[in-house]
Amino acid sequence: MRIKVKFHLKNQQIIIDRRSHLDGLLLAALMEKLYGRTMQSMEVIKEVAKQLPIRKVELDMGKYFYLCSRVKYDAKWLSDVSIVKVVTLQKFRPFFDIQDLRRIAKKYKIESGRGPYKQFQLSYTPIVTPCIEFIAEITDKGLFEDLISRIYYIGKKRALGFGEVSHYEIEPTDEKIIRAVPVEYECESEPVAFMGRYLPPYWWIETEPCKFGVL
Repeated sequence: MRIKVKFHLKNQQIIIDRRSHLDGLLLAALMEKLYGRTMQSMEVIKEVAKQLPIRKVELDMGKYFYLCSRVKYDAKWLSDVSIVKVVTLQKFRPFFDIQDLRRIAKKYKIESGRGPYKQFQLSYTPIVTPCIEFIAEITDKGLFEDLISRIYYIGKKRALGFGEVSHYEIEPTDEKIIRAVPVEYECESEPVAFMGRYLPPYWWIETEPCKFGVL
């Protein structure tokens, strides 16, 4: 069953990357349902990621991706207010390689210090839009609706009120699904390839060559 889920935003402002996918939101909701806010190992997260109520597209060597879309929105404009966050890379060194962190931060860097406690100031510009949408083919309607109902905020800077969900709607659709897929997967696709992920969690540093497929 292919459906569209539309999240209506309370203050109509959200900080979100266009590469954000619905399965990433559902994984976060399922992790909180199973474990609360207790931190879990990457092995546990990857195991839970196999249990989402979305149809899988099976690939070679046991790999797969979920048949759900990246975020879709019709932005009115970009907010004239930017949010700046200072990140000290040394803080994350037990978890990530420092070079990976620098590559991640480079896109948003305003200025930085030097030395082992190097800091980056990351700038986020909110998008003004009344709602965001995702398309998915679901396998378990009950579990899907349960997880969707647990999504109260979407995107970054939630503590400041950005991305707060007021309500959601689910309806049948025949719209195409546009999502990240392995670059070698044969399908209609957008022309630009990139290094990224096609499975949640999307914040994890392991990446592969990907493209946006139209399914």
